[in-house]
Amino acid sequence: MRGSTVVEGVSTEKDKVKSDGNELRGRGYVSTVAAMSWPTAICELTILFFFYFLGLLICFMPKCALRRWARRVQRYLVVWLYDIRPPAYSSVRFSNVRAPIKGTSFELDGILVLPGEGDKFPFILIRTPYGKETLINDARIYAERGYGVLIQDSRGRFGSTGEFFPLENEREDAAAAIDWLVHDCEYYDGEGIGVHGLSYNGMCAYSSLSNPLGRQHVKCIVPGISACELYPVIFGHDGNQWSFELVCRWLWLVIGKGDTKPLPGKPMPLRKRVERVGVLLQFFFMREAPPFKRAYWSLPLENVDRLLLNGQPLEVYQKAIRDTDVDGEFWKHRNVLCDLRTDTPLGGIHFVGGWYDFFLRQMLKDYTKAKASGRGDVRLTVGKFAHWQLFKYVPLYTRTVMDFYDHYFAARGRKASDRDQAYPVTLEIIQSREDLVSYLHLSDWPPRDTDPMNLVMTSNGRLVDEKAATHQEEGVVRYHYDPRAPTPAVGGTSFNAKNCGEKLQEDFERERLANGDLVV
Repeated sequence: MRGSTVVEGVSTEKDKVKSDGNELRGRGYVSTVAAMSWPTAICELTILFFFYFLGLLICFMPKCALRRWARRVQRYLVVWLYDIRPPAYSSVRFSNVRAPIKGTSFELDGILVLPGEGDKFPFILIRTPYGKETLINDARIYAERGYGVLIQDSRGRFGSTGEFFPLENEREDAAAAIDWLVHDCEYYDGEGIGVHGLSYNGMCAYSSLSNPLGRQHVKCIVPGISACELYPVIFGHDGNQWSFELVCRWLWLVIGKGDTKPLPGKPMPLRKRVERVGVLLQFFFMREAPPFKRAYWSLPLENVDRLLLNGQPLEVYQKAIRDTDVDGEFWKHRNVLCDLRTDTPLGGIHFVGGWYDFFLRQMLKDYTKAKASGRGDVRLTVGKFAHWQLFKYVPLYTRTVMDFYDHYFAARGRKASDRDQAYPVTLEIIQSREDLVSYLHLSDWPPRDTDPMNLVMTSNGRLVDEKAATHQEEGVVRYHYDPRAPTPAVGGTSFNAKNCGEKLQEDFERERLANGDLVV
């Protein structure tokens, strides 16, 4: 973003807003901080890697003085990296629990993570299809600060019985988890439940609002890089798009390569460990791994799931590609996880998204619905990151979740300032300067007194307002498109960890312009 920045009709350049706290005539304000230098950024990234490596190492350490020292170092790193309050408890307790799903023979497997002392706590619920053990370190952060935490496997995943069918049973299972917390968990203090989660875990969080018991006991919710409706994410808001890359990569990683039923009490075989390392290398460090290349070029589409899942067809995929109508039999009962116009918690909901995340467009619509409901405190934070840029958003998200819970659970932390209450929308500005990081703090989104603008391409290589386009700028620009060698996309909202987020376009544009299949 070059030149002046206009915020709700007010130019920040005119008002000389250069530092934190400058008001924009009562409509918002801009906060600006110096960006990290490269040495500082590399140092922090190294420490962050060390933090996660330390957490992994602790899992394999025997109980001894070294393990206690490592845990103490990890606690200090959490406070420094995430900028959250220090822990109130020096230890936590763990216990395995199972919650029955009423009307079925299935049970949901979970782990209770509790502060080291005390017997009654407000609770946090985190549900996931990716394995509850992956969330133990996160749960520890909240337990050390006075919260009870239940982390739970989705139906049919890892320790939970039943069959996993994406989104099919999340609302019913969320109701079962909340019912167990409210009626069977002796540690729940009745003060309320906080729910949060990233990506699919965020969809599990939304599901907790779909039942009367959830709406009664869920006090606040913080969905991150997620959405309340899945259909627009897969097929676009007009129903005419197909996020094929997202579908292929998610199915391969989660359904095809996820070890959902490990043998109880037995360590993972060495062969499986090596295979898992190979899976991670292919998914996160290769631009296009062989499994995806085969899937992308395979026809008919009905055979793609077999290529990705070792020859086995997947029912959810087969039904989804055959019934692509949002009101069709397949999607009408699976698309919407809760109705934010009526199900928004009376406490609060804080949406956290990224400018380069494929969930963002739907998340902004979810925010608008929740805001229009007039229920509770509705907030929005959008940063400059993509779906797989975890090191950019995990500290921000953890800090946001902690602050939101602390605000809503009985004086356990800071109270929101008057400014926070007045300007609940925080947006990181995408700009060209690398030495500054700036945020807009607004009263609402979209900003008041703004009008949508349709941009059209012109024959002289510019984008202009459709209303302002002149006849001289009309014309035809031709380019060549070959579906057997499609023009690639560089950066943006891709589900490919090697091709998402902010990317320089110069080299790509120079190469493709020479090929004649790109218009700039």
